[in-house]
Amino acid sequence: MDLARTDIFLDGAWVAPSCAQSIAVHNPATEEVLASVPAGTAADVDRAVTAASPGWAERFAKRSRTSRTPSQDQAG
Repeated sequence: MDLARTDIFLDGAWVAPSCAQSIAVHNPATEEVLASVPAGTAADVDRAVTAASPGWAERFAKRSRTSRTPSQDQAG
């Protein structure tokens, strides 16, 4: 099996990463290469944080601390 993904998912869409490098994903039991994924860079992280910031401010940050923290039952 060889799966290759060339784009990264940011802000609800598949977009090109800032570099062309990739990382091989191995099956730890067999060491077979299962997939190839883009090697994200600091610039890609910055893009992801910028895209996520409005959601944080609009939803998560306004919730109480206890409502953001899962109970022991939910944590599994």
